[in-house]
Amino acid sequence: MTHKPTVLIVDDDHELRESLRNALETGGYDVAEAQDAEAALEELKKSSFNLVLLDLHLPGPSGLEVLRQIKETNQHIRVLMITAYPSSDSAIEALNKAAFAYLEKPLDMTKLMTKLSRALAQQQEELFMIKPLSARLEKH
Repeated sequence: MTHKPTVLIVDDDHELRESLRNALETGGYDVAEAQDAEAALEELKKSSFNLVLLDLHLPGPSGLEVLRQIKETNQHIRVLMITAYPSSDSAIEALNKAAFAYLEKPLDMTKLMTKLSRALAQQQEELFMIKPLSARLEKH
């Protein structure tokens, strides 16, 4: 039995979180939601996630601050920044802070699903490569 990839959606727009949840669950993901930075960081303490969809502009600490904290805690989580207010400066800052991608709202669901698949593939490859060689050879 394979486990479903897990995604945390962090956005203060309830309707967007709901529509993303529906699309991602249909796409085979387990989904959790948070409406702000504080709730996101609590979710990240409680559960393990493969991916985070993180709004750049949140009430309280910004998405970039949450990104920094996520990467300090677990560098293997893939974070996709999303924003309705794109700028080259915020894109550069997000990518410099190790965001996997920077996507503009409204989100193109096909593009989003492709990015999520690529992020998961990269994560799985990275996690495989950090395993000891003996563990990598066991079932291959």
